[in-house]
Amino acid sequence: MAKLIDFKENGHYSEEMFSLKGSGRWRLNNEATKVGYVFYIYNGLTMPYDTSIIPNQIITKLNSDTLVLTFETYDGRSKTYGYEDWFYSRVK
Repeated sequence: MAKLIDFKENGHYSEEMFSLKGSGRWRLNNEATKVGYVFYIYNGLTMPYDTSIIPNQIITKLNSDTLVLTFETYDGRSKTYGYEDWFYSRVK
């Protein structure tokens, strides 16, 4: 599965995966260790949104070619917490 994402320096964000498209805003926390984003438009529909963006995705790795985000997960059946890593690489 490939997802194209674009983080602009001005805080705008867009992503595309298969026929799904979304755009919105992103921001870092004060320590620049977490990122958060909110969609304003998804598949052509304006989304109701809260103007506050809560950075809750841990930036595990960030360099000029790689972004790794770590998410906390919860499995309701086994009632266990865990982590999931999402890896992104630059397309040139």
